[in-house]
Amino acid sequence: MVFKCPRCGRTRFHIEKAGNRITIKCEATKDCGWQIEAIEKSSEDTKDKDEEKDIKVRNILLEYRKKSIEDFEWPWLEEHPLSMKNANKFFLASMIDFQMSADKVWDNAKKLSEELFGDPEELWNYITENFPTENQWQEFIIEQKESGFSIHRFDWVANKIWNAAEIIVEKYDGDARNIWKDFKSNEELVEKIKMVIGANSEATAKMIVLALNEEKHINIGKSDVKPDVHVMKVVGRVYYGREVDAKKAIEITRRILPENPGILDNPLYSIGKSVCNISNPQCNLCPLNDVCEYVKIH
Repeated sequence: MVFKCPRCGRTRFHIEKAGNRITIKCEATKDCGWQIEAIEKSSEDTKDKDEEKDIKVRNILLEYRKKSIEDFEWPWLEEHPLSMKNANKFFLASMIDFQMSADKVWDNAKKLSEELFGDPEELWNYITENFPTENQWQEFIIEQKESGFSIHRFDWVANKIWNAAEIIVEKYDGDARNIWKDFKSNEELVEKIKMVIGANSEATAKMIVLALNEEKHINIGKSDVKPDVHVMKVVGRVYYGREVDAKKAIEITRRILPENPGILDNPLYSIGKSVCNISNPQCNLCPLNDVCEYVKIH
């Protein structure tokens, strides 16, 4: 692509630089006279601007979290100390939290564990005893679908429940609390959970750790956000005007609040779910409106 002088159409220019000021002049200065000036920003200027935005975003999110956290509770984690029954139901629900609304996740977990299974004290033992083979579990899933209830729209997600039940019964005496009973670091606990729910379920494992820490059932100190669709959407739109991937979302939130980025998970998720819709976002209701790149370009 060739740039042409907007006044005379010529394609040759003379460039002058003085300090951080750049002047671009049309070569036909006498005949045309067109020129434009620009200020060259240094890397320090850009860095300062980024830091200023990070501070604004951090303050907005922390204030939003402060106002909303009192109204948010993780199902089955409210009690202290946490019972085995509720810990198991929470872990079950977390496993199916994939590309499905939070309300639907908790409703489906409740229907499965309480209505269909009778709310057993030992949920994982109930599954292994009543469905001793994976084929029997899959047949149960199909039967439920035919009757109008789908644990999850992806069968492979529902199938993970049976695999997890086998591991939890064998390694943790059927009690999900034993998974997080002893651990030395946040990373170690995430890996322990992944060994139960699947190696490709790191985002879910991090969410479980975040929830347990949020409700004060464990103390992990520093953690990352769970980069789900809402978090990636909000972070990406605020900084780039579009959604970013999980790696970038974690990178940015670590920069916003390096001492503990996981604290930002709740407000980012809440904003993404309530106002930052995929289509027709309600930008006028969003607390990040004034610092959002998406707002500037739409």
